[in-house]
Amino acid sequence: MKLRVMAGTGNTFAVVDGERESLADDCASLARRLCASAIWEGRLPRLDGLLVVTRSQAGADCRMRIFNADGSRAEACGNGLRVVARFAREQGFAARDRLRVETDAGVRDVELVRNVDGTITAARARMGAPRKIERDVELVTSRGPLRATLVDMGNPHCVLFVDDERATAVGELGRELE
Repeated sequence: MKLRVMAGTGNTFAVVDGERESLADDCASLARRLCASAIWEGRLPRLDGLLVVTRSQAGADCRMRIFNADGSRAEACGNGLRVVARFAREQGFAARDRLRVETDAGVRDVELVRNVDGTITAARARMGAPRKIERDVELVTSRGPLRATLVDMGNPHCVLFVDDERATAVGELGRELE
């Protein structure tokens, strides 16, 4: 199976063309194996999940299915959307730089950004309005209680407001809160 490893703003994914490649019926198991595999050790950041790109059933340019590292499904992911938009454009799913990607949370608009020589340098994804926001939630951590805002954009997010992110133990807190 031909996979492509792509990164988007801190997330690294294995991406597969579900139309051209024969996929195991159990993509969740495949995601768990890929993300746990030692084959990437020392060469790439840990994989965060598997993105499967297929034709859309909703009139979009393509469909994105997300399988997290533990095999669970996410309905949407902004970083995944940006990665899939580039992949879809390069693989011929889309003929233009403004495309629509079908997710389990609905169709999302993504725009690829190019520099003067035509190289894709970025992508902007419109995630829509949050489905749920819980403000001022107290979370107990190894560093003591923290106040957070919980946001559901098709996958859960935990937002901490801090004075200086460089002075905050982002990596440690992120793993613990996850």
